Amino acid sequence: MAPGASDVPLSTSIGPSASVSPSASFSSSLRVPLSPLDINGPDISGITTGYVLQPGLDEDALRAALARVVDKWRLLAGRVVWDDAAQNYYIDVPLGPLPGESANPPPYKFTVSRRAEALAQSTPVAHVGDASVAILHCPPIAHFRDPGTVHALSDVAVYVPADGAADEPVNSAAHAPAPARAWQPLVSVHITHFTDYSCVGVSVAHGLFDAVGLGQVLAAIDAELNGRVWAVPPMYGIGATKGEPELPTYGSGNPVAEALRALEEDPAMLEEEPVSLMYLKRVLVPKEPDGLQQFMQRVEYEWTTQAVEHRAVYLGKKVVKDLVARVNAELARESGGKEHASSGDVLLAWFLKAAHGDEVSQNELLVVPYTSMRGVLSTVSGTDLSNYTHNCKYLFALPPLTIDALRAAPLSLVAVMSRRALLAARQPPAVQALLQWRERTGTLLNRQQGTDSWLVSNQCIGRFSKIDFGVEMVSFWSWTPSRLQMDHIITVNEFKGGYVVQAPMRRSRWSAMERALDAMRKL
Repeated sequence: MAPGASDVPLSTSIGPSASVSPSASFSSSLRVPLSPLDINGPDISGITTGYVLQPGLDEDALRAALARVVDKWRLLAGRVVWDDAAQNYYIDVPLGPLPGESANPPPYKFTVSRRAEALAQSTPVAHVGDASVAILHCPPIAHFRDPGTVHALSDVAVYVPADGAADEPVNSAAHAPAPARAWQPLVSVHITHFTDYSCVGVSVAHGLFDAVGLGQVLAAIDAELNGRVWAVPPMYGIGATKGEPELPTYGSGNPVAEALRALEEDPAMLEEEPVSLMYLKRVLVPKEPDGLQQFMQRVEYEWTTQAVEHRAVYLGKKVVKDLVARVNAELARESGGKEHASSGDVLLAWFLKAAHGDEVSQNELLVVPYTSMRGVLSTVSGTDLSNYTHNCKYLFALPPLTIDALRAAPLSLVAVMSRRALLAARQPPAVQALLQWRERTGTLLNRQQGTDSWLVSNQCIGRFSKIDFGVEMVSFWSWTPSRLQMDHIITVNEFKGGYVVQAPMRRSRWSAMERALDAMRKL
C-alpha cells in the first residue's frame, strides 16, 4: 500500500458509482485499438500528477474545464474493452452526445475531500527557487488520488469473448473483476483541501498514456482553464458513423502497431548485434520462474529491510545551469568540442553518484532509462507520430559498471556515457534488433544477487507542471501506482525552471544524498 493510502478525509464529496450493465454499449462509437507497447507492462499501472497549491483554487472552474476537455476529446470518455479474439485492448470512444457527471457511468471522475488540519503538520512543504538545493518530502498519494480510482486496464475493461458478438461485451473474471468495477472513467481529478494548501491530482491509466499523452491531457485542461484554443490530438480507429462529429485521425489502424510490425518483419539492418542490445541483455533477463522469483524477492528485500523512503531532490534553475556548464566545459576540453551532455544526462549522472557516494561495493550497477520511440517510428513509417497519444517508449541501458567504478568516475564521464547510450539506442537498426530479440524472449529487469538496478523515467517532455490553476503552485509530484510497489525508480520533471528528481530508495542512500547536497551548497 502506498504511504498514506489509508487516510480518511474529514468530509468527502464523491461522484456517482461507476457500476453499469455489462451489456451496455455506445450507440455510435469509434474503436481505437491499442498497441503492444500499451499492454507490455504499462497496462498494470497508472500515472498520477500531484500539485500542492496555495489556497484559492476555483474548484468549479476546474470541474467545468475537465468537462469541456472530455467532451471535445472523446477518447477520454471512452471505455476499455478486451477483445479476446485479437488478444488486445481497444477503447470504445463515444461519438454522440455525452451524459453529464451525474450519469452512470460518468464520462470523467471528479472528487473532493476536506481535512480540518494543515498539510505541513504531516509533510514539510518546501518553497523552492532558482538557487534552491533541497530534499523534498513526498506527501501521500492519497491526497491526490481518490482511493476508488483504478489504474490497471484489466480492472476497468469489459470482455469480448473470441466467439462472442463484439457489440455485446460481457464481463469475465479473467479480465474484469466485477460489473461494478467495469467502465470506470479514464481520467480522474481529485482535490484534498487542507487549511494551509490544496492538493490537486490528475490520474490516468498508464496503459492508455505515457508522458506525452498525459502531457496532452494536462495541456488541454490548462487551455480550457485559461481561455486558450487547443487542438484535439489525432485518433485512429474503425466504426465511425457518418454525420457524427469530425475527429482528427491517422486512419483505421494503430500507426505505432503497424510501424512496429513492419520494423520487426523487415530484413535485419545489421549483421552483428548492436552494442546497445548487448548492454540491454545484461540488464533484462527472461521471464522464467527463477527470474520472476528473484525479482519479487529483491523488491520485498528492499522494502522490508532497507527502509525505502520516497523523497525527491530539487535543484533550481541556476544550480542546474552551472552544473551542466561545468560538465560540458570538461567534455569540450576532452573531446575537442565533439561531445556534450544534456541536462537530463548530467542530472542522472549526478543523482547516481550522490546516491551511491558512501558505498564501497563491486556490485554491478544496471541503469535502464526509458526513451520515446516516436522519432524512430516516424522515420521508418513515414508518418509523423510526434503527437501520438498512447505509449511509445522503450528501454535502453547504460554500459554496466560497478558501484566502485561509478564513485571513482568523473561526473562528466558518467554523463557522456548516458548521452552515447541514448544516441546509439535511437538508431533504427538498434530498435529493430531490440524488438526482434524481445519478441522471442520476453524480459524482466535483472535484480539478481550482486546487482543494483535503476529504472529511469525522464518525463520532462510532458511538461506536467506547466498547468496554471490560477493560484501559486508550491510543489509538484508524479507517481506511477501499480499492483507492484517498485523501488529505485528515478523520475525527472521540470518545475519552476529547475528539476524535481524523485525516487523511492534506501534510507542510507538518502543520507548520502543529503551529504552531497551539503557539499553542493558550499560550491
